[in-house]
Amino acid sequence: MDNKELEQNKTVENILQKIESGTLKAYPKRYFRLRIFLFILLITIIFILSAFLCSFILFNVNFSGQLSLIGFGTRGTLLSLKLFPWVLFLINAILIILAGFLARTFRFGYKTPVIYLGLGVIIAMSLAGIFVNQITNLHYILWQNAQKNKLPLVGNIYRHTCASPLFSEKIYRGKILAIETDSLTANIQSEKCGQTSIYRIIFNGLTIPNETKIGDNIFIEGEMKNGIIYAETIGPAPSLPKFFR
Repeated sequence: MDNKELEQNKTVENILQKIESGTLKAYPKRYFRLRIFLFILLITIIFILSAFLCSFILFNVNFSGQLSLIGFGTRGTLLSLKLFPWVLFLINAILIILAGFLARTFRFGYKTPVIYLGLGVIIAMSLAGIFVNQITNLHYILWQNAQKNKLPLVGNIYRHTCASPLFSEKIYRGKILAIETDSLTANIQSEKCGQTSIYRIIFNGLTIPNETKIGDNIFIEGEMKNGIIYAETIGPAPSLPKFFR
């Protein structure tokens, strides 16, 4: 009998002695089965919630054109950061950490390095979120129900998801209808989702890109006075989701 077997036998004897003395409690098999079942249930719930939040964040970013706002002047960058759903992002981060912690309580998770386990959880949940956002119409359907006040609990986050920045930020989003020498006419999205109004945009000495054409989606930074926008910066904006066009 080698040293390894002796150590194993000694460990088994110590465990049996502790069980007999009452210092270590023995659990039936059903305890461990129940524990595994609860673990799978919790992981499944966390995975679904995280995938939902991740896909909603992507949905929100797509609506507001936040990525295009980054670099659109200091005001545009700050607005992009302001529009980002930070609370939901933090909740999702907590869910990911919780999933990693739960996985560490089991043998397969305990033996896996923390960094690999964390990356695996993040990648799995992110891919699920991307799939939900890109392949399904889930958020579009929920958004429609929220606008009709038919979505309890999470309806508020959808009602606050708007495709245009607030006018108070002095950044506007719209589609070009006509281009003239020193101005253009655009259909500008109002502060309420799904509504637009036609405005004249004066370049104010600004040179717009030569490739700008009718039908382009644009962001405009400037002052609005008497129904006219005096542009300081004009830049491209992403196309709106099909249900906002």
